[in-house]
Amino acid sequence: MNTTTCPFGENFDFTDPDVLLAGLPVTQFAELRRTAPVWWNEQPESIFGDGGYWVISRHEDVRDISRNSELWSTNRNGAVMRLPDGVTADQLELTKALLVNHDAPEHTRLRKLVSRLFTPRAIAQLEEKLGGAAAEIVRSASLKEDGNFVDDIAMNLPLLAIADLIGVPEADRAKLFDWTNAIMNTDDPDFAGDPTVANAELMAYAYNMADERRRCPAQEEEPARPVAPPVAAHDLADDDDWVGVEGLKDLDPVDAQRVIADRLCSRIAAIMGYADHSALDLVTPMIELGMDSLMAVRMRQASQADLGVEPPVALLLGGASVSDITANVVRQLGVAVQSSTASVNDVRDRASQRAAARRGAAMRRKRGQHA
Repeated sequence: MNTTTCPFGENFDFTDPDVLLAGLPVTQFAELRRTAPVWWNEQPESIFGDGGYWVISRHEDVRDISRNSELWSTNRNGAVMRLPDGVTADQLELTKALLVNHDAPEHTRLRKLVSRLFTPRAIAQLEEKLGGAAAEIVRSASLKEDGNFVDDIAMNLPLLAIADLIGVPEADRAKLFDWTNAIMNTDDPDFAGDPTVANAELMAYAYNMADERRRCPAQEEEPARPVAPPVAAHDLADDDDWVGVEGLKDLDPVDAQRVIADRLCSRIAAIMGYADHSALDLVTPMIELGMDSLMAVRMRQASQADLGVEPPVALLLGGASVSDITANVVRQLGVAVQSSTASVNDVRDRASQRAAARRGAAMRRKRGQHA
């Protein structure tokens, strides 16, 4: 069977969730193993830009492919074969930070770190706790007059096991469950969350948790609750000019907006690697300027640290420009009195003046050293 004509009907797609309405496609896979164990399933154009995918139905071939990362890549287009309509190439790129989307040798290195949690000794320590938890989950569900099997029983034990292994506090476990479901169940109408936003929120939580563990290693009995890490020193800019959020109250609305825009532009420029924010493009989407998910997390943290508000994840990852972010934060603070573009242009002019002054001072210092 060397043709791409589908033997199971026109436009048959193994990744279509509706296929499962009739049960697992075991008959179709058996037919392919017999006639075409390596078969190209042609599909309409998608975000992947390849016109279809290979269906590998024989165990030996699947095993060989999984061990050959030079020829077969998980990282190139990600491990998830079906993404929601409207996902962009930039959003697909953000998912490559996940372990499942790495190829060897990076995947091997990361997997070794994770595998330390799954030694026989570590699993044995969990056995007693999980056994008691399983009994309690079933007991609690049995006392209800009605319920949802997934919510009441199926989700709780694996969520408890994973959360305990990585130290997620009990209060945060429902959020972890919601984020992962939004990311993985994009075709399920029961899960209406935005997968792009959920992915960013999950990564932000993980980065915060990792930073907190470095500063204060968690006790095994009581995992430390993650908190937002302090903004890195290189994210700071023009601190001498910053009046602080309390100082904004003493300014008239126009000046307050200019100071807010100035501060945000300084932060964003520092996070994105600009020498000064006079060179920062204000209207181009920040994703096109090179912003990644970690930068987006740091931008939210910087805004929270300075102003007590955060630009929404959906805005940061949805093609927002510096001007868009500034306008959103200014509105949240209730001081939106002029167009954000005009305010940010004022910032650019003053930033250019300060940059020129800094360069002049540096040259004078250099001349003094050689005098």
